Amino acid sequence: MATLTLEPELRRALGDVLGRLPHFDVSSTDDAVACAAVDGLSLAAREPLDVLLRACRGLIAENGWAHVRALPSTGDGRGIHALGHGLGRLFRDLRQQSSIVVEACPGIGQALQGCQTRKLPLHTDFAMLERPPAVTIIACVREDPAGPGFVTNGLADVRELEARYVGDADLEVFRSLSLPFAGRMPSGQEVLIERPIISNPSRDGVSLRFHPSRVHHGFRVRGRPATAEESAILRAFPRLAESVRTELRLAVGDVLVVDNRRVLHDRSRCTLALGSTGVSARVAHVLFVDELWHA
Repeated sequence: MATLTLEPELRRALGDVLGRLPHFDVSSTDDAVACAAVDGLSLAAREPLDVLLRACRGLIAENGWAHVRALPSTGDGRGIHALGHGLGRLFRDLRQQSSIVVEACPGIGQALQGCQTRKLPLHTDFAMLERPPAVTIIACVREDPAGPGFVTNGLADVRELEARYVGDADLEVFRSLSLPFAGRMPSGQEVLIERPIISNPSRDGVSLRFHPSRVHHGFRVRGRPATAEESAILRAFPRLAESVRTELRLAVGDVLVVDNRRVLHDRSRCTLALGSTGVSARVAHVLFVDELWHA
């Protein structure tokens, strides 16, 4: 398992590093001050952060993901932001999202898929973009009302898929048949791209791209329904991906760092707590890293 349990002395040291950084609101659309604060730390002051970053980089390269247990809490977004900025150039396309850090809190009637109570299938974030973000970071801020173990997160690595099904005819179809991936930006503009599920771009090695709702939206945007072959691949691929799926549970303070170009991720259903003033639910903060810094 690619899980990092922080020893008490490192956790305290990371808390000291984060304490040196300015408050960072999760609704912020500008992180210039936050980035400058991280970059302005002396080598000695930021060494605990660099220790964590090196471990995360190694686990992402080896396993496709890293699960960091109990990152020190600051009550804002500076922890996840410092981790993301330390790993690479952040995804800041405000045509696609309303803020740099996205707060996902399930509720009734939510349009954003990550804020819905139903199960999220294995998927690639921003699958409709030419180059989806390199990394997705998910931080558990508040546990589900049903308890800390109720919600699970799943991961499926393309390398495990290829290793288990080497020579399988379906794998060849996943590499050769393109599917339409589409999304609607807040401006109303539609984005559509056609790509195979598994590809081998020259600079990334083998990569994975899948998102059922993006594909179904792609059929609508292109104006033609799914062909028999496309329908077959949409049935076949999830079955194979589920067979290599790894599952874990994020406690409050845990952070999951996922290679978004090689590993699909999902989330089980969520519950709501109902009170006289409304509902409350699990809260997660999500940050995307556009490209990793060169080591």
